[in-house]
Amino acid sequence: KSLKVNELFLLDAMNGWEVGENGKIYKTTDGGATWWAVYQTSLPGYPAWIQPLRRIRFTDPMHGCAVGGISGGEMKVWTSDGGATWNPVSKTGGSSLHGLWFADANNGWCVGGNNAGLTIQKTSDGGKTWVSQLIPTFPNTVPGPVFMFHDITFVSPTEGWIVAEYGYMLKTTNGGDPLATLVANQPVGVAPAFQLSQNYPNPFNPTTTITFTTPSESFVTLSVFDALGREVSRLVAEELPAGTHSRQWAASGFP
Repeated sequence: KSLKVNELFLLDAMNGWEVGENGKIYKTTDGGATWWAVYQTSLPGYPAWIQPLRRIRFTDPMHGCAVGGISGGEMKVWTSDGGATWNPVSKTGGSSLHGLWFADANNGWCVGGNNAGLTIQKTSDGGKTWVSQLIPTFPNTVPGPVFMFHDITFVSPTEGWIVAEYGYMLKTTNGGDPLATLVANQPVGVAPAFQLSQNYPNPFNPTTTITFTTPSESFVTLSVFDALGREVSRLVAEELPAGTHSRQWAASGFP
């Protein structure tokens, strides 16, 4: 089967990873000119092409995590040596995982759902072990029940959001423990103007996340400049839909 790439994660201009439907993790060290497989998932009873990995995150050059799977075949793997070796994690809930975020090297969350049920999971040791978090009760209203959490993002170790079907959102201000709060069951309105938020963490070493909001579909350029006004890194140069977006910047190699 040909590779369907689910996510691309770049730590800096040269080093990055991608994951896809074949359950492999690919790595580049030359800015994407060449890629090679560094890991293959192994789910007993399923061919490789239905062992998907959907999300991958690195918090620094050494520590990373990837999640995916199918209902009943949840998959999570972690590395602490820059992707040279990957360590599978025992199933926590069994659901397919579709969202992954790390606030720092230790604290991270993943979300998913479908046939095996909704799941929110948290790690406090960089992905080595995970625990399930409580999920609020969704109202029994049209258009239908919520079967899947699609993505998760945090702006600090305690404040984060989860998005689901039908415009439902969850928010937590305490890291999801003991419970995230149901925010809305309608799509959230867009901001009236362009907004560039404070990066987090700040100060940082070597990686920080920059969040920005676009009021309408626009071609967006997001660059980092030095004290002399010289562009040192371009993080975004693409057409983006209205809404809130975030990009990570790895500043290793910069003063």
